[in-house]
Amino acid sequence: ESVPQAPEIIEAGDKIRFRGVVGAAYYTIEKSVNGEQGPWNIVYDKRPSDYAKYWIDPLRIQSLEAWYRVKAYNSAGVGGEYSPVYHSRTLITM
Repeated sequence: ESVPQAPEIIEAGDKIRFRGVVGAAYYTIEKSVNGEQGPWNIVYDKRPSDYAKYWIDPLRIQSLEAWYRVKAYNSAGVGGEYSPVYHSRTLITM
């Protein structure tokens, strides 16, 4: 079974959307509020793929910037590379 390629995040505002990859059965989404170097916290850990829906960060603080990355796993649990980091600006204006 092949190792999945890196997904690509296409939106990470109030909803997180990303392009899934061939061979992926699960995805992990991680978030940092300190910049693209981390530290990283898991938002979803090896959640089954669902290409028809967006995902929501239940702990998103709308007044803070956030950085997200996604990793795809095959059905054997082997993970590929992380997606490029996606910078999400604040969701509210002050």
